Amino acid sequence: MQLNLKGNETIGDVKFEFNANFPFLMLDFFNPIYDVTNQNHVEPIGPQIQIHELVDKFKDIQVIITPNMTVKELEMNFKKLLGLTVIVLRKSGNVWLEATATNNWTLEKQNEMGAELSQQM
Repeated sequence: MQLNLKGNETIGDVKFEFNANFPFLMLDFFNPIYDVTNQNHVEPIGPQIQIHELVDKFKDIQVIITPNMTVKELEMNFKKLLGLTVIVLRKSGNVWLEATATNNWTLEKQNEMGAELSQQM
């Protein structure tokens, strides 16, 4: 999967494209100062916000996402390329759970686990 990000795209556009490829995974975007170890009262960036509003001097950019990439690698790539904190969530029944404990799993494995957990519930 290749995300070709343009400045006028919204966070919602990126989330939708990612979820179309990994239907049991979801991305949440947070401001660059978001600290995953201290999540108190921090809201994700809304889906209507355009990328150029978040990233100074944004240029169109290509983000390569492969099924064998780990959650940690994906999150680090977004941080490195855009300076944004991204969290991968996995579907478990009707809820979305943060994949921090399994962030060394591949996106493919996470997606398969999400499918299994959603079918069991």
